[in-house]
Amino acid sequence: MLSRAIRRLEADVVLLQEVESLESLNGLHERLDDLYEVAVIGETGSPGSIDVAVLSSGRKTKVITHRHKRFERPDGSGTDRFAREFLEVQLQMGDRKLMVFSAHFKSKNNDDAPRRLGEAIKAREIIVSAAQREPEAMIILGGDLNDVPGSEPLNALEDGGLLLRSASDVSLEQSWTYRYRDTLNELDHLYLKVGTGKYVAGSSEARRDRDEGLGGSDHAALVARFSFID
Repeated sequence: MLSRAIRRLEADVVLLQEVESLESLNGLHERLDDLYEVAVIGETGSPGSIDVAVLSSGRKTKVITHRHKRFERPDGSGTDRFAREFLEVQLQMGDRKLMVFSAHFKSKNNDDAPRRLGEAIKAREIIVSAAQREPEAMIILGGDLNDVPGSEPLNALEDGGLLLRSASDVSLEQSWTYRYRDTLNELDHLYLKVGTGKYVAGSSEARRDRDEGLGGSDHAALVARFSFID
């Protein structure tokens, strides 16, 4: 079911969350290896399906994990680290470079606000640093960030206008990815590091099976189109 849903997306890169294990990713990849050469997981070693992963039709050049990196909690109460892996995969798409970050922030119901905000600030710092390190690469962040537009963590990601949320130019009806008690929520997001590529205006869209999630997930898949800068 999931592999068929991914095929329908017709995406060059797929960012996955709640991957159970490397074995699970390999099983999925076997059904999609005609589309995707690359399958990378960011494992935490923790029980439960909290790992993130990347599928891509490009060629993998480098993988960097960031979960071990410490950051200051904004309330001054010490340091912390990413709750799940913050996975960076560097890809060669033909003659162009692409860097993608797959993220899965914890649910607000099981997190504390200072740690959550610090995580978002650190994610932004890592992406900005990557852009400085690889000025020729297009850089995209995506995943289940478990927060809605206007929240403090997403505001921190967008601080200074350096990251563009792709679905900011479409309606909630077009971009919601999770329904909770008849409330439509934008919890899954795609961000482009401004200046590294172009977002195709109006292309963001949540893909769903009927009016719910996609491929057996309780979340829809958010898709968007991006192009390299000539």
